[in-house]
Amino acid sequence: MTAEPIQPRDLAVHALHLARYRPRDGRSPSPWLRRSTSASYYALFHAVALAVAAHVGPASSAEDRMRLARSVDHGRVAEVCGWLLDTRGDGREHVRPIVRRLRANADLVHFARTFVRLQEARHDADYDHLAVVDRDESLDHHSNALLALYLLERLVPTPDGQELLALIALHTSLR
Repeated sequence: MTAEPIQPRDLAVHALHLARYRPRDGRSPSPWLRRSTSASYYALFHAVALAVAAHVGPASSAEDRMRLARSVDHGRVAEVCGWLLDTRGDGREHVRPIVRRLRANADLVHFARTFVRLQEARHDADYDHLAVVDRDESLDHHSNALLALYLLERLVPTPDGQELLALIALHTSLR
């Protein structure tokens, strides 16, 4: 069996299928809705990780970029997004001017806000036994993930997008 890379768009499609699933046997759809929320977040996270890997290793093979993507840390991405939202400070002193300038980019801020919200929703869906995740909410998470994927694709080739990827890469340590 050969390895099959994680494709963010495939995860987004999977999230939609899970959100639309209606059990015929009367069971609660809750596990599917929770997994839908999780898959929506992971679609976005893996897109970020692959973009960061491509940024730091543009001449690397696809296989090596996938290895580099493995080092991107969920918490570190959320921290950088928090800097852009001014909810987690604004980074270390030497990056503060960059972060403050990036805050002027509405698409970047929207992307950061969506990443943080989806990560929080995923934590609730995956770990909070008392969390209620309904179908509309799952579909909303999916829509937000698609919009954020679109924003990421638009931002990556821009100077602001490149700086965002650099901040994430520098804030992430190899594991």
